Amino acid sequence: PIRALHVRLATSGLKFEQAKFTFTPHVTISFYPELTRERARELLALWVDDEIVIDRLEAWRTREPQAAVKLASVLLGG
Repeated sequence: PIRALHVRLATSGLKFEQAKFTFTPHVTISFYPELTRERARELLALWVDDEIVIDRLEAWRTREPQAAVKLASVLLGG
């Protein structure tokens, strides 16, 4: 489902700048605080086989070196 959402957004006609990084379906675990090496290893070793629920979609504008700005936050239902 995450990849299908990505494809629908990519083919929606919205204009995007060239991405810095190739898209890989993922979930961001944490931005802050900075993780210790041990904690990072623990999180990277974590494997979740259960289904997950994505209940929110957010869009952010990033223009380095400026801070990211949230453009939209949408609660998903279904």
